[in-house]
Amino acid sequence: MSGSAEDGQAYESAKKEAKRALAKAKAESVREAYEQLQKNQDMRQLIRIGKSRDKASKDLTAIKQMKDETGIILHDHGKIIQRWLNYFEKLLNEENVRLKTEEGGANEGLTMEISRDGIERAVEKMKNGNEVGPDQIPVEVWKCLRKKGIELLWDLMKKIWRQEEN
Repeated sequence: MSGSAEDGQAYESAKKEAKRALAKAKAESVREAYEQLQKNQDMRQLIRIGKSRDKASKDLTAIKQMKDETGIILHDHGKIIQRWLNYFEKLLNEENVRLKTEEGGANEGLTMEISRDGIERAVEKMKNGNEVGPDQIPVEVWKCLRKKGIELLWDLMKKIWRQEEN
């Protein structure tokens, strides 16, 4: 077996042991707490535990109160639902004013040249091992060439842009 496979098995084994130890410790803690409760017969503490368990098992499903458009607090469930309906109706159906800033046709072709910094950032973000692009050159090559690779790539892109313009 390889080292990484053995490490993986050792990790899984240690993870299972840790889970077992945690489960045992938790069970022991719960057992001790119940023994303590039975010994003391403390009803207040028992009720407190019951209430906290009940509260933890419930999700908040209803909104108790909210404000209307004028800032008045609503308590009635029907009014709260109606407020939400009005809010979303207005939000989703309101038309926004769109101003046309200037007349003109659509841009054709390239509008901006990419900078060397832009190419450098793009190459840095690329992940190794990806498929090669149209140039059939892997990303790793551009990364290994560093600044010289960026310059070569930028020169190549400028030549392609000039060809497309003509």
